[in-house]
Amino acid sequence: MIRRHDIPIAPFIDIETDEFGYETTTYGEIFVVDGVTLNSLSGYTEMQMFGTKIARMCKTLVDYEQWLGKINEKDVAYLYGASPEGEKNIGDNANYTVTAVLPQNKKIAIYFEKRVDKK
Repeated sequence: MIRRHDIPIAPFIDIETDEFGYETTTYGEIFVVDGVTLNSLSGYTEMQMFGTKIARMCKTLVDYEQWLGKINEKDVAYLYGASPEGEKNIGDNANYTVTAVLPQNKKIAIYFEKRVDKK
């Protein structure tokens, strides 16, 4: 049985530095990509692209016309049970970052990498 996921994504807006030198990342309003499957990475080409990071990555395919330009690198996603519920700032609970958006023929391959600062 193939399990379909609804993926909340917060789009990357900007990185700002405060007066103390700390960086703060700003994300926009969350939208949901619904009914997609998540796959682990294991192929030779993916190993060449991402190296050993593939152990903490996954990917999905989304419709080209519906999502082109809406999902971008540096956006954050809430995968595998993570939820934006109760966040103080948008993106606080996100556990994956979009690392690559690769347009295909009729689909777009979206690659997610687990955030190392998250559990």
